[in-house]
Amino acid sequence: MSTFVLWLLVGAANIPTAAPRRAEKRPNPNKSGEPEALVKSDPATPSWLHLPKGQSPVKFGSHVLPSELESWINRARPKCSRFQYNMDSAKAGRYELADIFHGHGRGREEREAMHRDNFPGSIASAYLVRKKGDNNDFKILAQIVENRLAAKARAGENVRRVNATVFHLRLGDVVEEDPRSVMEMLAGDWWGGYVKPLSYYEGTRLPRLPETIVLVSGSHVAPPQGGNSSKSCIYMEVLASYWRSRGWRVRLRTGFSPDEDFLFMSRAKYFVRSGGRLTNLIGWVVESRGGNLLPRPNDAGLFGPMGEHLKS
Repeated sequence: MSTFVLWLLVGAANIPTAAPRRAEKRPNPNKSGEPEALVKSDPATPSWLHLPKGQSPVKFGSHVLPSELESWINRARPKCSRFQYNMDSAKAGRYELADIFHGHGRGREEREAMHRDNFPGSIASAYLVRKKGDNNDFKILAQIVENRLAAKARAGENVRRVNATVFHLRLGDVVEEDPRSVMEMLAGDWWGGYVKPLSYYEGTRLPRLPETIVLVSGSHVAPPQGGNSSKSCIYMEVLASYWRSRGWRVRLRTGFSPDEDFLFMSRAKYFVRSGGRLTNLIGWVVESRGGNLLPRPNDAGLFGPMGEHLKS
């Protein structure tokens, strides 16, 4: 018996085994979150990533290979070279629904008067007419949204819940006037501000169903005379390429008025925020109507509480 057992042990040790498969070299950030290993692992890393920006090298926070990101940008350039938003709403002035709602900033009275005069039929003007006393009256805003959706339904328009994951992209002036390139915006690792890097969206856990993503973007500021919105277009196209490469169907929604986009996004089943007050305001409406907010409030310490006191 002991001889038999010894033969099994020795024989098993001599049985040839398949060589272990080499792990795919797809870089991931190290535990500290620093991107050096990611940048060095890709031989096709664009040269600008190794160049200093100010006093420090450009950080790369995405799991996507820099060469892949660069290829998406290059693919988007031809179709975006003359891209412009529908700027009809910007011709009358700067439409600022979130600032009207919060009563934010200097020149509050002038801003409110401008919206009453230049945007008489807007959600912002309707809010100014109905609010009493202080701003931040979420119940009034929510009722205005419901009334407008009901009017659309009576007119035969589809106002059912949007069975998709809807992304609000804060682009336009904040992108076109930013001195950084689109590559720098997307490749960074800082999640603050209006414009989010690709790593922000990679960190957002999306539901597998529905399989459709809608990217919504607009601008409330017209570009300088003779200018365009090509950087915004490239940014949006790259995000579309990223999600398509992960198996999602992606639609782009541009060229609508701010209020039309606000009403559309309020019907989202799942909603992904960008940066700024407006995107959080949309998020509150989405949640109040039974939709789902992504990322959740306070995910990764990005956002403060979603203002439950506004809904009481």
